[in-house]
Amino acid sequence: MAVTLSKREKNQWRELKSRVSGKPDDEIEIPDEDYARMRGVLDLLENRGYIQSLNVIGGHFYIVRGNFDDFDEWLKDEEKKQMSMDWEAKRKFDEETRRMVASSIVNGQPSINGMRIMDAASEEVLAAILKKYDGNELRHVQGSSDDVPAPYRTTLIPEFEKLRMYGVVTYPHANILGEWEATLTPQGISYFDDKKRISKIQSSASSLETKITRKKYDVFISHANKDKLSYVNDLNKVIKQLGINVFYDTDVLSWGDDFKQVLLTGTAESEFAIIVISKNFFGREWTERELNEFLARQNANGQKIILPLLYGITVDELKSQYPTLGNIQAIKSSDYSKSKIAILLAKELIKRYK
Repeated sequence: MAVTLSKREKNQWRELKSRVSGKPDDEIEIPDEDYARMRGVLDLLENRGYIQSLNVIGGHFYIVRGNFDDFDEWLKDEEKKQMSMDWEAKRKFDEETRRMVASSIVNGQPSINGMRIMDAASEEVLAAILKKYDGNELRHVQGSSDDVPAPYRTTLIPEFEKLRMYGVVTYPHANILGEWEATLTPQGISYFDDKKRISKIQSSASSLETKITRKKYDVFISHANKDKLSYVNDLNKVIKQLGINVFYDTDVLSWGDDFKQVLLTGTAESEFAIIVISKNFFGREWTERELNEFLARQNANGQKIILPLLYGITVDELKSQYPTLGNIQAIKSSDYSKSKIAILLAKELIKRYK
């Protein structure tokens, strides 16, 4: 575990340095009123050999034994170590969360006559891989993010993880530059033909579809456009890092699209809806239209859909503006980091897809 100072301790350290030159053999006198609050920093300096306590009755005196500039450099190295450890811990946690989300999605999909039917997102990505496959005997395929549908270009790693779990690819790899490669399995090459064959075995094609209840998108992020740059764009990126399929208008809408129809389709094809409610959200035609669509769905089937996220407003303001949301548990963006919000969503998805 690296040694780091809290913000309060850093201020105390700066204050301590301002009192002396910090060169060897300098003496430091710490008044009684400062000793208690600076005790942690003083103990660290003494343990590291930079100061030595003098046994003087009636006071707190120290003599400098090391160069304080060296102590500053040591603190910087310790902070870098801690940052590296924190980053690695977060990477492992995010990786495990992605795996859990992927596993819950894959295991939640129906098996028809012994064949696991993939979720819609995985089918789109597999179709893109098959389109790039040139028929080589090794069944090896490589490409770039431009070769896959736009909504999945930033989530290739978790999408490939699902395809691996479905057994349609092996050794998938994608890097931060968007380059990817994978090896198709025989099941992957024949997946869509096998699915057609199975659908014919059913009494009707619709009987297969009725068994596939999972939505195309895991979550729809409803928000005011004015909140994109300040908050929602980053929230979308953090959620996607966990391999969660997000309907986010910026990612989904293309030139020439009927945006109203695309948004309405998105509300119907999303399992959950994070409603980022702010003062900019109030009174906007399409934000409220999206909210009403999700309320209608939630009231019709009684299943949790709406996840209210308050951005810069209070619960009382929410209830005043939207009384129908008064009984739905909301969280505040000021109380949760974006990463924590993504984890909370992942937990909801895991519970839903089990």
